[in-house]
Amino acid sequence: MIILALVGVCAVAGASLPFLSEKLSLALIGVPPAIVLGVVILRNPLYGVYAYFLYSTLRPYDFIPALIPLRLTMVIQLLTLIAWVIALVNGKKKLRWSVMHTLFALLVGVIGVTVMTAVNNFLAFREFQIMLGYLVMCVIAVDLVDSPRRLKKLVWMLLLIHAYFAIRGIWTFVTGSFMGVGGYTSGVVGGGSMSDENDFAMAINMMIPFCLFALTILKGHLRLISGALLLLFVMAVVASFSRGGLVGLGAIVLFALLVSKRKLLATGMTLVMLLAMVLFAPSSYWKEAESITDVHESTANARLEYWQAGIRMFIDYPIIGVGADNGQIQMPKFFRGGGGRDPNTQWGRTFHGTWPQVLAELGLLGVLPYFGMMFLAFRYLFRIRRESLGEQNPTELFLANSLIGSLIAYIGCATFLSTAYYPQLWTTYTLVMILVLCRQRVGETPLPA
Repeated sequence: MIILALVGVCAVAGASLPFLSEKLSLALIGVPPAIVLGVVILRNPLYGVYAYFLYSTLRPYDFIPALIPLRLTMVIQLLTLIAWVIALVNGKKKLRWSVMHTLFALLVGVIGVTVMTAVNNFLAFREFQIMLGYLVMCVIAVDLVDSPRRLKKLVWMLLLIHAYFAIRGIWTFVTGSFMGVGGYTSGVVGGGSMSDENDFAMAINMMIPFCLFALTILKGHLRLISGALLLLFVMAVVASFSRGGLVGLGAIVLFALLVSKRKLLATGMTLVMLLAMVLFAPSSYWKEAESITDVHESTANARLEYWQAGIRMFIDYPIIGVGADNGQIQMPKFFRGGGGRDPNTQWGRTFHGTWPQVLAELGLLGVLPYFGMMFLAFRYLFRIRRESLGEQNPTELFLANSLIGSLIAYIGCATFLSTAYYPQLWTTYTLVMILVLCRQRVGETPLPA
């Protein structure tokens, strides 16, 4: 009888949708699953963490526009925050915190201050909202994902999500659906930080180390899955036609060859990857790759000019910068017209580099926590790696090596992209903090957190 009643309700609701306003239609569609999701999250905020990373990384609203007005990312964040606070108040467990948390909070605070000092307050406030959301979910995730087993689940979920994006990019490239500057490319595979081929290549590169080290460290069926994902991701980087993506991929392979204890296997994987690239990449890809070394090429000259503009902004605004996401607003004022470009046409142009972006937009107050987090992440990960080798702990060795490789991939790609506020870096830092605090269990030497 209950099933029949539900069928009747669904039939009536479906028949009435064409006659309702857009808002009522969205409410009718979205409220029931939202109630179910809310109940699940309120009962266990850990599910909210997984739901947040799934929804915010996959971004289904990019291909289902009807989801945009529902603002489900914010709904998931709020529900998870409420459930976590209730659990924290009712429980006896202390909040898990580290120095990286403190630096993250300081960075978000600096961005908040730039809302008041920036020329365009809206852009700065938008980045402040986004970064505050990252910070809140980072604190909650680090507190709830309190074991390497849970961390591995989160990692594999992210790998599968990026496998979906990789397939979309490869399909677009193979079918010739998108024409880029150098030929057919992967095109736009998603929104936000996936809306450009170079951004897409960076995101995929940051997942490749997990596949590489799963092959050399882990055992069982995970190695087979990792091998398939590795080839998929390498072909996706080729499909992007991104020169920065190729630099990031080269840095990852070099790191894997240097640190892997199974040199023969690592070398074999490298040769297989190169063979896959040779068989998959067209001749135009290698011509595009050769232009990396041409420092006099037009885009290289333009990038140097944008970097110099960022340094000029930092010199004029050394303490707090020009404001989060305000470098593009200030670009005509600080661009000197290199390459025959009129400075008045440079409004809205990015820095084509993360490091000048951070310098220009956040000043010294932002640079210190930004690079402080990066320094601590590497310091902690290399210590965990060293201790895991001595303990013969394959899970934590896999995670430490993979996260180091992911950060190396980010640095290699971000040098040529303006990615200061992209989610990939803050997601990686969240995974780093989870791993760091998982080491502080009974009987283990805690890391200096």
